[in-house]
Amino acid sequence: MAPHEDQSTAGVRGPIEALTASGLRALTGDAATLPGPGGLGVRLAARLRELIRAGGALRPGTVLPPTRAVAAEFGLSRGVVVAAYEQLAAEGFLAGRQGSGTRVADLGAGARPAPKAPPPEEAARPGVPDLGGFPRGRWLAAYRQALTAMADGDLGYGDPRGHARLRTELAAHLRAFRGADASPDALLVVGGAADGLTLLADTLAAGGRPRIAVEDPSS
Repeated sequence: MAPHEDQSTAGVRGPIEALTASGLRALTGDAATLPGPGGLGVRLAARLRELIRAGGALRPGTVLPPTRAVAAEFGLSRGVVVAAYEQLAAEGFLAGRQGSGTRVADLGAGARPAPKAPPPEEAARPGVPDLGGFPRGRWLAAYRQALTAMADGDLGYGDPRGHARLRTELAAHLRAFRGADASPDALLVVGGAADGLTLLADTLAAGGRPRIAVEDPSS
């Protein structure tokens, strides 16, 4: 495929070159031999991050292969690849929108993120992410944009299932990145994992299932 100029996705400038799953594997090596700590998804993200920082084959604008193709090529679960892509997108290494693929972001000259220092040992607890890596600036910008655009009625309680526009966006994300047959009416937005587990337990108990088996350890 001949490269051409991209004018569709913010944060990505320059020629678009599509990379195949086999081409990506040739760059990273087999999943089982990826170096570093953590699971396969963590190691795959680390290797892609390293290649993006180095430039070369993963230049800004390069389209990464779909997660399904990568999972099949590496012999991984698709969720592992999705998690690696999403982590790099959250860090600003990848960019994209539905229908245009996931691409290497244009980080700008001298703007490549520096490696983060490992969190203190006491912070590495199950269920607790690296809180120092939270994107405060981007979160604040998105919060301000949402407050500016929302109608007065959006500030009320609204639908107890969650805001209709939010559920619509979530359904589209689940269809695009998780392959789920999701619709906005089938989604319920909760205030966190504990809230969701409480609602689930109450619903099962009300349906005549007072005893519930869970994994150990678990939430």
